[in-house]
Amino acid sequence: MDTYTDFHRLLVQYLLSHKAASEDALVQESGLTSAAHLAPALGLINQKIEPLGLKVDRVKDEEGMVWYGVANTAADPFCSHASALDPPEVEYFKRLLDSIVTDGSVLYQFAKNMTSDNMTRERKEAVLKKLVDLKWLELDRSQKAHALRLGVRSLLELQSFLEDKYGDDLVDCIICQELVLKGERCPNFPCEGQLHTHCRKLHFARKAPDEQVCPLCTKLWQAND
Repeated sequence: MDTYTDFHRLLVQYLLSHKAASEDALVQESGLTSAAHLAPALGLINQKIEPLGLKVDRVKDEEGMVWYGVANTAADPFCSHASALDPPEVEYFKRLLDSIVTDGSVLYQFAKNMTSDNMTRERKEAVLKKLVDLKWLELDRSQKAHALRLGVRSLLELQSFLEDKYGDDLVDCIICQELVLKGERCPNFPCEGQLHTHCRKLHFARKAPDEQVCPLCTKLWQAND
């Protein structure tokens, strides 16, 4: 399929309306038989939209799920038309990013009470809901104290910003070489190797217990599971 058709237009509209879509959802929506057929279609879409400063990009979240979204490659990702946030909301979001990059996540309760100029607690709650709805942030409800972490849209569109601002504070998974904030650190001090949990499980899945070593320090990686 090398002609741009309504099929491609509908895929773009689907991604734009959902902000980001999982690979499984996109395959189902497209009617394609497998994810392997997505690449040619998305490649043709990118030929059309890249001159507009847009690109369909692919990213894995911290759980290993593959997502696609239309990323803005031209404008500042924090400008109002790109982010749907006004200036005070952008500054609040950036302060949240500081905490998330440092600690991997930020407690929802802490985020609501974070000091922010000209923003009431009620407004911050509304902004947090907007950030989650727009997939800039993800609300992790797996623990009693709900936590906020980077959403797939941030992973898609804020890579350059995060690298420029936080530089050496960012850590890449030593298996997939993608950003890891919520992962596992090598249990062998002082090794600083970090892995996504899903990367660690996949990497060690076919290895005997005495062969499950850290790819960085080569010492035995003793996982809790």
